[in-house]
Amino acid sequence: MKLEICIDSLESLENAIDAGADRVEICSALFADGLSPDLGLVSYACKYERIEKFVMLRPRDGDFTYDEKEIKQIKETIKAYKNYPIDGFVFGAIKEDGSLDIDLLREVVDLAKPYPVALHRAFDYSKDGEKAVNQLIDMGIIRILTSGKKSTAIEGLDLISHIQEEYGKQIEIMAGSGVNPTNIGKIYDKSKITNFHMSGRVKKENNITYKSDLELPTKGKFVTSFALVKEAREVLNKLGD
Repeated sequence: MKLEICIDSLESLENAIDAGADRVEICSALFADGLSPDLGLVSYACKYERIEKFVMLRPRDGDFTYDEKEIKQIKETIKAYKNYPIDGFVFGAIKEDGSLDIDLLREVVDLAKPYPVALHRAFDYSKDGEKAVNQLIDMGIIRILTSGKKSTAIEGLDLISHIQEEYGKQIEIMAGSGVNPTNIGKIYDKSKITNFHMSGRVKKENNITYKSDLELPTKGKFVTSFALVKEAREVLNKLGD
């Protein structure tokens, strides 16, 4: 039973590790569903050898259709991150017609070697992700994060279960979006997957007393909750007994 936590700060990283996460997906800007992270955070995370560290490759928010300049940026980012002892990358891309960009995915997988690549929820936003799993397996993608092409994993359980039954012995299927300690058991009972992805984020109040005349362009500070991750870890441990 594997628990992956997406994090975008040092505090969230340490909370995830201390609470028993198996893997972290290192990002920035989780309010935008995760962008490529700060190198300082990646460097610091690499001090922790006991946890798997996968790094997000996403140069901007919005869609997953990248132009030539963005692809160049992604490739340079891979080269920079490969200087660190991480465990792999997370990436996804979609063509203008809505299909998974198999050619670009293959380029990223090849450039990332020897580090493996996991496919993020671009799988869910694509029109044909569930039909392209064999191609993903053949190119070397090791894991697919999915909510079953619905807003949450609970809503997409039927597709998650189907993909797990069809391909689960060849590639890891990981449930994400809306996953929390209260529904992990239901997801497992229905799908029998053993990989779960969550943020466990809660809003953290600050002690700033000064108020500027200008409104800060922010949605507030959110950090991974030690308590939520620990509770999820305990649920998974019981399911694995």
